[in-house]
Amino acid sequence: MGVIDSQWWSMRWPAVLLWCATAVCCGVVLWYGAGRLVKAWRRRNRPGHAVSGRCFYLDEEEVKDVADLLHIPRSDVQVSEEVNAKRGAGVTGTLPGAGAKLEQSAGSSTKTERKDVNTPMKTISLIMDRLWEQDRVVDADLVKERIALTAALADELRDTAATDGVALTDVRGGTYLSVSGLFTVQRTDRDDFVLRARYGTGATAAQVKIVCEQPWVRRRFPVDTYSEDEKFPATCLGLVRSWNDRTQELTLDPVAIFQW
Repeated sequence: MGVIDSQWWSMRWPAVLLWCATAVCCGVVLWYGAGRLVKAWRRRNRPGHAVSGRCFYLDEEEVKDVADLLHIPRSDVQVSEEVNAKRGAGVTGTLPGAGAKLEQSAGSSTKTERKDVNTPMKTISLIMDRLWEQDRVVDADLVKERIALTAALADELRDTAATDGVALTDVRGGTYLSVSGLFTVQRTDRDDFVLRARYGTGATAAQVKIVCEQPWVRRRFPVDTYSEDEKFPATCLGLVRSWNDRTQELTLDPVAIFQW
């Protein structure tokens, strides 16, 4: 019996190895496909506000730098336009029991090319689309107390905290953050202004701090018409700079701010 078993195994082991290798490959493909589906689902179901409304702050220099890093054209976009024109002439004659028609036409086309420059407002729209498409933005809604991490950051924090329990302080410096909330505004001695939005509960609730430099403030935003305690809804796309344990402030370097 042992001889028979050894003979059977000697004939069948290549097929068994092939079957095992095939099963492993199928498992890897299924795992990879499931991961892609999960990431796509996360992108489609990210909570938070869609960025819209009036843009009242836009750091144009930062917009240019980010556009270069993302390979987004911000100038000299070639646009072609073609206009077709036709000219025609005809003679029509009728004889008893017969008809005849003679036409002659000529056509011409004119093609013009021009350079269309992407303005900073057009460019920031392209940047935001590209960042969300690549899942590179952490989305935070301070009013609803919700945060949606990127897939990479969620994987990084999976062993230390559940996704629902992640705090804004877990977002690393240099990460793009889209934060929506109710903000107050106050002008500084340097003629810049500072936005702050509280989040969390309790007397020691933390806050997001955004320092807006005067050169990039759009003239349509009436900074001085707001009192210190007056709140307004806004969304800021910026980079996380730092967290201050003493003041409980998360500071962002803003790229664009929209009032909605």
